[in-house]
Amino acid sequence: MDPRDLPDITNQTRKFTERIRSWFTSLNEDPTLKGEILSLSQQQDDVVTLNRAATEPPFTEDQDIPLAESFQNRTHQFSKSSPALQRNDALLTKRSNQKHGHYRHKTAVLENSAADKYLGTAATASSVRENLPPFIIHPLHPWYRFWWNITVIVAAITSILEPYTIAFTPPGLYPYGSATSILEYICIILIAIDMGISFNVAVYRNGVLLTDRKILAKKYLKLIFIIDLISIIPFDEIALAIAGLNGAKSSQNPILAQYFSLFKILRMLRGYRMLWFFSFLTFNLAAPLLLVTLLRNVYFTFFLANFAACAFYFEARQAGFSEFTWIGSNPVLFEGATTSEMYIYSLYWSFATLSTTGYGDIAAYNPVEAGLIAFWMLFLIFFTAYIIGSITLLVVKNDERVGSYREQMRSLQNYSAMHALPLTLRESMQRHLKLHFYNANAADEHVLKVYPSSIRRKVLRQLYNPTIRECYLFQGARSRFIDALLSVARVELYLPQVDILSRGDQVNELFIVAAGRLACTCPQQEQEQRATTTVGAEEHEGSVILDLDRGDGSHNGRHSDTNHHSSIHFIEEGDTFGELAFFTGTSQLETIRTQTTCRVLAINRAAFDQVAESFPASKKEMLMNLTRREEDAALNLFPGPEGVSLFNKSMDEEFKGGGGGGGGGTATAAAEAATTIPGDINMAAEDPPLPLNPRKNAEISLNLQQQLAIGSLLKLKDIVAQAVARHDADRLTLWMYAAARGDVGIREMVFDRGCDPNISDYDQRTALMLASSRGFRDLVSVLLSAGADPNFEDTFGGTALLEACKHGHDDVIDVLVESGAKLGVNLTTKQENIANLLCSTVHSGDLKLLRRLLRAGANVDAVDYDGRTALHIAAAEGNVPAVEVLVAEGGADVEKRDRWGATAGDEARRVGARGVEMFLLAETEALLEKK
Repeated sequence: MDPRDLPDITNQTRKFTERIRSWFTSLNEDPTLKGEILSLSQQQDDVVTLNRAATEPPFTEDQDIPLAESFQNRTHQFSKSSPALQRNDALLTKRSNQKHGHYRHKTAVLENSAADKYLGTAATASSVRENLPPFIIHPLHPWYRFWWNITVIVAAITSILEPYTIAFTPPGLYPYGSATSILEYICIILIAIDMGISFNVAVYRNGVLLTDRKILAKKYLKLIFIIDLISIIPFDEIALAIAGLNGAKSSQNPILAQYFSLFKILRMLRGYRMLWFFSFLTFNLAAPLLLVTLLRNVYFTFFLANFAACAFYFEARQAGFSEFTWIGSNPVLFEGATTSEMYIYSLYWSFATLSTTGYGDIAAYNPVEAGLIAFWMLFLIFFTAYIIGSITLLVVKNDERVGSYREQMRSLQNYSAMHALPLTLRESMQRHLKLHFYNANAADEHVLKVYPSSIRRKVLRQLYNPTIRECYLFQGARSRFIDALLSVARVELYLPQVDILSRGDQVNELFIVAAGRLACTCPQQEQEQRATTTVGAEEHEGSVILDLDRGDGSHNGRHSDTNHHSSIHFIEEGDTFGELAFFTGTSQLETIRTQTTCRVLAINRAAFDQVAESFPASKKEMLMNLTRREEDAALNLFPGPEGVSLFNKSMDEEFKGGGGGGGGGTATAAAEAATTIPGDINMAAEDPPLPLNPRKNAEISLNLQQQLAIGSLLKLKDIVAQAVARHDADRLTLWMYAAARGDVGIREMVFDRGCDPNISDYDQRTALMLASSRGFRDLVSVLLSAGADPNFEDTFGGTALLEACKHGHDDVIDVLVESGAKLGVNLTTKQENIANLLCSTVHSGDLKLLRRLLRAGANVDAVDYDGRTALHIAAAEGNVPAVEVLVAEGGADVEKRDRWGATAGDEARRVGARGVEMFLLAETEALLEKK
């Protein structure tokens, strides 16, 4: 990745996280939900490519950050929100894995960079207090975070101190009591202590807190331990001791001893902590990005300048400060100068080269110095480009949003001028552009588009589920249906005094008010105010305003301001508008205008139909709710007992088909005509409604408002009836097909979608019958547990138990019998069917079926039209096994007589069935003995 892109990516990531935090103003402070969103937001774009590191950082910090501008639903002003995100908000939840010593949290983060590691495990008090194994330190513990900050300070001191000691102090640690040596001792001791602590610090890997000591040790030993170990070993002092030049002996060969001091550069390896620290600051929203960028650039600039200054002085020192060095060639400047003054001059030359301001009185005087300066200048070309690029991109990106807004506003002005748009329309478009600009970062679609459906569904449920639940239209609808609607809903913002719907519009979206207030009016309200209705007393007058969408103006949170001069219904949070036109396909009957800045959920027809197809029962419930609402609305136009009588008459099928009195055609036709031609509403002023006098009931006609109400209601009922019929047909087809193939997934249709387990086809056959006939025992159990009637009979008198008997499914027979199923429950009308079945079974000689029928509860003594039982047939045919089954197992009455007075024994004697005759005679004698 191009290093110049890093500031851009950093800026994008910070802005994205800030949008998340700003967007929380519309949430009800759900910590778990916020934690999941924050953890996912930290994986976006190219963050995972930044600052690759070998181990997890030891801590994460989540600072208090002021929330951004919040949406105010009562006014169109935008102000800063006062609440703040609290430190250590509960973002993580423990899920332990005892086998591997892992602690799983809800936030599963791909920690592939230092930035990810810092932000992927937001510090919380609950996570710090986890039940960790003994002697294992949580990386987010406050004391450990404090300790790690100390090691960062050690790394910063080392990066500046070591080059200085190489160039300006004696080799090694000599003199051992000097301030620089003592400072080096302290740094080495602190890093050594940190090495011991690091073996016991839990780390995060892909959102899992690793606490197993062996895993932690192996992870630390892989690389970071080696780096820390190298940084604390005094290789320079060891080399000097081997060469015999340690301590004061370095004066014996000062040049070689000084070269040994270059081993101190290895101590700068501990500077990786500074990279982690600046990575943390870059992604910590508590610190402004501009300040962090400046601080980081200043530090690296001074680090490089200090390193170069020390390198220049070291080269001159190794050359003995001869006249061919930059120090020896300037005796006036450096003669008698102290070490601090020498350091300042070196630093001056380094910065003069770094800033490309020229060399003035100091320049290179030998090839080595010239080579160092050339390399330094070559490196500075790239370093300067990085510094300038990072600052430039930071400033440009901060102005990008404003620039985009100005460009859109300029395009709007050009468009308005080109098409000569009216001033009022132009101003309205400008206001909406500003509204979009101020709320773009907090818009649901803008923020949630990068998240998986599970997180999006939870957020939308948290935001809008209470609002939808309050709406009358969704009463009785299933939660999954509402969640599906929320997933396809679009949030729209409107300024005050904007007409969302106008009379005569074709409505292709279902609107739900999430925040704000709207008003329902008619464009011809002044003319309609002159159309009055007289009920009983002439002095009671009021305007007749068609209000099919609003009902009585007070239900479900709606409010009505009504007097002798006006009637306006207000729509507030949790209400819907335009639903009648949306479901019936007629034109909108009212004008919907915003009174305040409003947030509206809009669901287009295609998305709604797709969702409703999966939840037909919920759609049916919605239509029924709408029908009940519109019936109440229509009744309001028929006041008094006489009005109710007229309303009931109008709703009769005869009235709907023939038209009434002076009504001039059907009410439905009148409604369609009036809603198709918006101008026809003026007829309400020209033809005032007739008084509702019971003595002239036969001559009463409906005024236009009542015709519209009745017509729309009748059309709505037709649509509901069609939808219900289509829903039932589709559900029945799916239901029966699932039962025919033994799909146990039918359980979902029963319990989740509310299907009636006893629905039947045109022959009154149920799913239980199909499942029983095919031997699907598990499915039969599911249907019975869902409430299926085991004794339900089809058109031909068949039952599920009979089907199981016919097809030889003994296990299904047992399940049905245990559930109370029995053949021939209706003994008054189905005896002949049972008798015919038993007789035909005996005639065919199917003893297995005969036994199943008897076990299923079939009446063994059921008689046909001649009064003959199955035992008569078996005796007449000389079927001894069948007779034995009927008598011994079924308990058949051997003395039962047909309409000719013959018993089964008589039939056996008639046909000469000696075996049957002897068996029946024995049974008869045994019966007489019992009596």
